[in-house]
Amino acid sequence: MAMAYGAYGSEQQRTGRRSRVIAALLAAAALVLALVLWFAAGKRYGDAVADLAPAPVGCDTTLEFDGAGTYTFFVETKGAIEALDGDCADDERDYDYDGDALPRVSITLRDDSGDELDLDRVTEPTYDRGGARGEAVRSVNIEEAGDYTLTVDSNVDEVVVRVGRDPGAGVTAMRIGAGVALLLAIGLGVLAIVGGRRQPVPLGAPGQPAWQPAPGQPAPVAPPYANAPPNPPYAWPPQQGGPPPRLSPPPPPSGWGRPGSGGPLPPPRP
Repeated sequence: MAMAYGAYGSEQQRTGRRSRVIAALLAAAALVLALVLWFAAGKRYGDAVADLAPAPVGCDTTLEFDGAGTYTFFVETKGAIEALDGDCADDERDYDYDGDALPRVSITLRDDSGDELDLDRVTEPTYDRGGARGEAVRSVNIEEAGDYTLTVDSNVDEVVVRVGRDPGAGVTAMRIGAGVALLLAIGLGVLAIVGGRRQPVPLGAPGQPAWQPAPGQPAPVAPPYANAPPNPPYAWPPQQGGPPPRLSPPPPPSGWGRPGSGGPLPPPRP
């Protein structure tokens, strides 16, 4: 039975080591996933800001919308613009408007037929990334892809209107996923560390049983007469040439006998 218990304990140790190794590997994978999601979200946000189409003040800018959906117009008060081609050419320059309030900007959008589209007033989202800072002022729902003409007027030249999708679309979900993956990595790491510190009880340690049954499992049953005292050393079989020994019962206690006999009874016949 002791050998069976020892094999059981060794199997438990091997299973515990495998579980700790698996938990450590999963923790490392979750940590890598969290880092990848976090940096991917930042890159996606930065690329979305850089992809916003510029429209300088005092110009009619042709915009090509490649699909239907909602587009946002931002007034960018800090940033840079490259040289533009067309009837309203603009040199490459940097700008940084330091006014207390957002300047007034007039925005008009027309389709290829010359019809003006309705623009909705908005106040968000905003962005401040890579040296560019902008605030949403209008949005439009484009139903058909194609070319549209955007006209921008303002009494302040140190601003540029940017047009595009919301830069933060999908970024928040990626960052939430990164946070969940980080929490998972921490939990698995703690599980691997705590499991590694739990040392098994050596088999046969003083004061400790070599094996304990699991909850709900019956305890092992000892073989019959395992704890019975040894038999007395009777001489059996008898020696050659002599009769077998006869066992006599012990004598009765003194004073015991028939009622009124006044003496002990004789021993029974063998």
